[in-house]
Amino acid sequence: MSITDERWCSIPGYLAYEASSQGRIRSIERTIIRKDGKPLHIKGRVLAQCTTAKGYKNAGPAGPVHVLVCLAFHGPRPDGLLACHGPLGKTINTPDNLYWGPPSQNLGDDKRRDGTTLFGTRNPAAKLTPDQVTEIMQLAGSMSQTQLANRSGVAQTTDPPNLINEP
Repeated sequence: MSITDERWCSIPGYLAYEASSQGRIRSIERTIIRKDGKPLHIKGRVLAQCTTAKGYKNAGPAGPVHVLVCLAFHGPRPDGLLACHGPLGKTINTPDNLYWGPPSQNLGDDKRRDGTTLFGTRNPAAKLTPDQVTEIMQLAGSMSQTQLANRSGVAQTTDPPNLINEP
């Protein structure tokens, strides 16, 4: 789809903004009345987007682009659902890559697909390296849990496979 095929839709709950089929957000041209009673004309413009620390696009005062596009093209957010990205990942904010989905979908399958899960050594709470887990697994039948934990410098309740397994 080219930019000339771009379609703009109003965003429910955001009277001054529209979202496009290309994942862009714009403010609309409008006139407002200032506190002193005088009219102020505001020109519409496509908003610049920045990328958040978590890799999502944000359109300044309007908010997260994926939420705005989902609102514009898929309607108001149903109770309990979130704006989720489809198989193209979280940087593609087109209507066909967005849907309203349950938090379990957004926090489970989508995070694994997008590589944003904190499995294994990417988890800041990980206590063991992959080599340590391999050693523990090899010794598991020959030593008690307490001995293995002491040898590795972790508590007996530490669950090695869940702390280092890669998706």
